Amino acid sequence: MIDALATVHELTVGWPQGPGFASARQLLDLDRGGDVRLDAMPPEAVRAVRAAWQQTLATAGVAWEAATCGVPEPEYAARRLAELSVRSN
Repeated sequence: MIDALATVHELTVGWPQGPGFASARQLLDLDRGGDVRLDAMPPEAVRAVRAAWQQTLATAGVAWEAATCGVPEPEYAARRLAELSVRSN
């Protein structure tokens, strides 16, 4: 299942969200999108969900930096990889 989802994500990079839907990044500020209704959830649940999304997005950003800087800036990439290792433990 994970491999299939990864493939779907790779093939749909840059595709817009469906009408009325919002990405996790957009839902950091919006209260609803598609079948997500943060405005109907208790405030502490909304905070927990948004914190998890923000952490995932931040980790993805670090991974992207490690991948794109591997050749031109190997020392910087190594620091980002070390950060990923700490985050995954």
